[in-house]
Amino acid sequence: MSNEPTPSPSSEVQASFRLLFDSLKGGAGIVSVCAILMLLVVWFHPDFAYRVKLVQYQWWQFGWIGLNLICLLLIPVLVIRFGLREKVTDYGLTLGDWRLWGKHAAVYLAIVLPVIAIASRTVAFREFYPMFALARERPILLIPWELAYGAYFLSWEFFFRGFLLRGLAKQFGPAAIAIQTVPFVMMHFRKPEAEVWGSVIAGLALGVTAYRSRSTVGCWIVHWICAAAMDILALA
Repeated sequence: MSNEPTPSPSSEVQASFRLLFDSLKGGAGIVSVCAILMLLVVWFHPDFAYRVKLVQYQWWQFGWIGLNLICLLLIPVLVIRFGLREKVTDYGLTLGDWRLWGKHAAVYLAIVLPVIAIASRTVAFREFYPMFALARERPILLIPWELAYGAYFLSWEFFFRGFLLRGLAKQFGPAAIAIQTVPFVMMHFRKPEAEVWGSVIAGLALGVTAYRSRSTVGCWIVHWICAAAMDILALA
């Protein structure tokens, strides 16, 4: 028989809390906790600006974009600067290797834009896009919407391909590309199924581009152009 003492319930609890604390400390832990909280806010409260009377109902998507800018861009930038005490440029807000991401962007657009053109003929696609309902009645409103959309995708690409990717890469290396793809895909769950499946490929491909070029700019340009094309073709 073993003479080792049986751990008391209190020591088991303490050991569990120590393990939990160890999992949350350090750069990867801070980035992960911040990412969880911010994604929960933008997922469950997309109409927050409307509910606090900052925008009228028919313009609630612009409030949603503002919420994304705060949660996925501004707050992560503050966490990087004052929580991690690091440079924001180290997280992809820089041109980086523009020649590399420029080549990647050209290839991605050459592949994806024809697929979007085909998908835009489907009923599910046309019922969903453009998400800004007023633009379906007044196409001229696509101009302010697409400009706002550009700001939205800047926040998204910085969050997933910059904040998450770079924040996790220090501990997990290239595996961070796959890790950041998981929440990225989940954030597409309300969209048409074909687009959700496509987001798996997009998340991995854009992750590779951001990782190698050390920049989110190319990813932002690709995402913005594709999203604008989806809106325009849906109304064509």
